[in-house]
This record gives sequence, structure tokens and C-alpha cells, in this order.
Amino acid sequence: MRKIVVTLLLVLCATAAFGQSKTVEDYRQDNEPDNALFFYKSTLRMFARVAADFAKDPEEVPDLASLIDGIDKIKYFMYSPSSDLQEQFSGIKSGVNDEGYETVISGKFGTNNMELLMKEKREKPVGFVVLVIGEEGMQIMDIEGVPDLNKLVEFSQYVSTNSDDFSWLNTFRDN
Repeated sequence: MRKIVVTLLLVLCATAAFGQSKTVEDYRQDNEPDNALFFYKSTLRMFARVAADFAKDPEEVPDLASLIDGIDKIKYFMYSPSSDLQEQFSGIKSGVNDEGYETVISGKFGTNNMELLMKEKREKPVGFVVLVIGEEGMQIMDIEGVPDLNKLVEFSQYVSTNSDDFSWLNTFRDN
């Protein structure tokens, strides 16, 4: 009985780690980020409740709770600009692609270049990696789970038109 329980725990731990990128974790271990934030399901729920309180008009804030419902964990890392940042960005993207992630969205937003990569298992998404590089450095977001993509688009549109409402997030930045 004990062997079965231990085996099940090992399988559960291995399954839980499946959606996170090994390349991103290796890069973080080798390169200390300026900011590192880890959000778990409970933290994300709390953030969803608090975000509406800071908005000028809470009625206009998209339903963050439904957006984050399928997300188990988010790792967020921010790196300062450096002379070889573009090379590092390309290396991370290549490593993430080698893990089986595929580029879903690639685009330029203002002065930033963004890549959204998705990993599937049995034709269902299990994780996403978002890479952003620009004048202010590089940002990496490793998402385990699947956000509601329609809500993600809605939230992105809200953020782009209401970016001043999120100025309180700068308290997490090291200046």
C-alpha cells in the first residue's frame, strides 16, 4: 500500500511540473532576474479581487476570476537591458521551442517584441510561455494551466486602454 501511495505522489508531482518550461527555469537559475514574482491559484484569486478595487471604474474591469480559472501557477521574471539581451531572448525562444512549445502569437507592441508560445499534451494546451523584449529589458512569464483565451484578449484590451489604473503594480519593481 505504501508503495502505491508513494508512486501516486511521484506521478502527481511529475504531472504538476509538466506545464512549466525547463528552459525558463534553467535561464532563471543561471541569470538572476531583477524581479521575480510567483503567483499560485490562491494568489491569483486574491489579485483578481484586489484589482477591481484599484480600478477607477470597477464595473469596467473584465472578470479576472474567469480569466485565471484554468491557471495553476505563473512565474514572472524581469531582466534589465543588456548588450546581449536579444541573443538571450533568441536562445530562450529556441530552448522553449525544443521542449515542444509552438509560437501562437508573435508581434510588435510599441517598442516591444512579444512571443506567446503554447505547449500541448494530447492536443490540449497545458502551458504557455510569454517572452517580451524591448527598451526596458526582457520579461518572461511561464504559465502552467490554460487561461480563458477570450477573456485574455478582453483583459489585454482593457489594460492597453487603462494602463494608468495599474500604476500600483510598480510597487513590486526594484528601482
